[in-house]
Amino acid sequence: MASAGHPEPVLVHPDGHVEQLAVASGPPLGQGGIKFEATEFPLPAGSRLALYTNGLLHASAKGPETARAELHALLARPAESLQTCATA
Repeated sequence: MASAGHPEPVLVHPDGHVEQLAVASGPPLGQGGIKFEATEFPLPAGSRLALYTNGLLHASAKGPETARAELHALLARPAESLQTCATA
């Protein structure tokens, strides 16, 4: 995977452990001629990968770090998909 400046994705392992993945940040999309650095991660069977934007973190009146902690807590809940995780 490669990043165009968005927050690092979150990997939720089958056991519920939440891991913020470190991805090298690349240039914003649309800037031609600049190469992206790719990062590879093993994704265990049954894991979930959550991608999100800065808007999710900055929309919270509690601040981005608290919003990130709340996101991790939400994702750690047992669920079969990201959609059911958000509604559980």
